Amino acid sequence: MKKILRACKLSFYKLLFTIKCFGKNKKKIFLFHVPVNSNMGDQAIIYAEKKFVKKYFPNCKWIEISYYLEDRAFEFIINK
Repeated sequence: MKKILRACKLSFYKLLFTIKCFGKNKKKIFLFHVPVNSNMGDQAIIYAEKKFVKKYFPNCKWIEISYYLEDRAFEFIINK
């Protein structure tokens, strides 16, 4: 359980660092509820979404937020 909590905490800090590193003029695309499991169907959906974004929104930054960090990340993004 401690390992899981530590991994969640580190992932959340990584997310915060990533969000802060982007310039204010750069548009961002946030994808919430990204799967962290090894289900190939879920991973294929994410892959297709990335390809779509790169094709139609090449100047935007892509930020993935896994399902267990959604609440904290959503609050952080709204408060910025």
